Amino acid sequence: MTPNEWVNSYKGTLLIVGIGCLLTLIGIWRAIVYFKVKQPEPPVAQEWWNDEE
Repeated sequence: MTPNEWVNSYKGTLLIVGIGCLLTLIGIWRAIVYFKVKQPEPPVAQEWWNDEE
């Protein structure tokens, strides 16, 4: 294996790992945002208050 081939394969591996890390971080960030936006108040509590009125 020549040095150039080794560097290219190394960069390719880094690229794949980097994309995997980015996708993981985006997934975690989207999950956090989803829970913060969608779950400020439990929907069950809102229905319960509406039933009381």
